[in-house]
Amino acid sequence: MPSRAAKLLAIALIVLLSLLSAPALIARSSTAPLRSRDTFNRLPQRTDDGLAPLRMAAADTGIANRYIVLLRSDRVFSASAVARKATQATSQLGAEVHLVYTRVVQGFAATLSNQAIETLRRDTDVALIEQDQVVSVANTQLNPPWGLDRI
Repeated sequence: MPSRAAKLLAIALIVLLSLLSAPALIARSSTAPLRSRDTFNRLPQRTDDGLAPLRMAAADTGIANRYIVLLRSDRVFSASAVARKATQATSQLGAEVHLVYTRVVQGFAATLSNQAIETLRRDTDVALIEQDQVVSVANTQLNPPWGLDRI
């Protein structure tokens, strides 16, 4: 049974993926086939100084020193390459990698120091770094009309 932290991390990743995929899905022609990697090739551009974007969570929801590192799918596209990047973060930057993502997105979730974050932001294989955060359901619908009674 997954721990509460793992469930919250999964929910946070789903929210992140939903936010990242919405503009790409809207912009696509309805007749063009959609491949899962297409959505994530449109990750944010690097900053003016060439660094990968760093998105911080709100102070009340952010998890200290925990980050999700998304890799560029046009540069790191195999599961073994993603695993190598996560291993490098551990051995060279002192990161504690918690999860490695290789299916819909390429990347990893890890505990990182400020120095590790800056080093990863300079890595051209990194598309985005976002602070991990706690997410919660804003509302509960009792007796939903579509028959869903739990998630």
